[in-house]
Amino acid sequence: PAGVPKALFLGAIEKMAPGESEYVREIAAAPGNALEKFKHFMPATMHRFEAPADLFHMARIAATLVEDCGPCALTAAEGAVRDGVDSALVNSALAAEPPEGDLKLAFVFGAAIARQSAEAFVLGDAIEEAHGRTVRLELAMAAATVRAYPAMKRGLGLSRACSLTPLWVG
Repeated sequence: PAGVPKALFLGAIEKMAPGESEYVREIAAAPGNALEKFKHFMPATMHRFEAPADLFHMARIAATLVEDCGPCALTAAEGAVRDGVDSALVNSALAAEPPEGDLKLAFVFGAAIARQSAEAFVLGDAIEEAHGRTVRLELAMAAATVRAYPAMKRGLGLSRACSLTPLWVG
């Protein structure tokens, strides 16, 4: 999104997450080119080259759920669906009930990273053994960086109560 005109970018953000763009508007109004810096950060949260979409989004959704059980988690879930992940699988992740096997491994890995759990080392080793170092890196990067969005909203006092946001994608 770097280089995209401010008005176009803000419109796209509002379309992706209706009603959830207030923090981005605050960033856009901040001095010191804050919005341009933020736009350079955003692609890092979605960097995926080798990781299968379903594994990637299991880790990303799990990390988001550790930080937020509301709008940011729903935005992560909708991103997964846009990336081709089946909505039933996404909804299982939102319910913290991913299917057994590699998908559950990726989900638990993402959550362990977000919780700063020592378990992340062992889970990461298992991901790497099954899928390679690059996939481990991509899942770790997604889980680590996606946490910035709910943290920013919380820091600005813009978080909503989780009970107000139904977590379900169609």
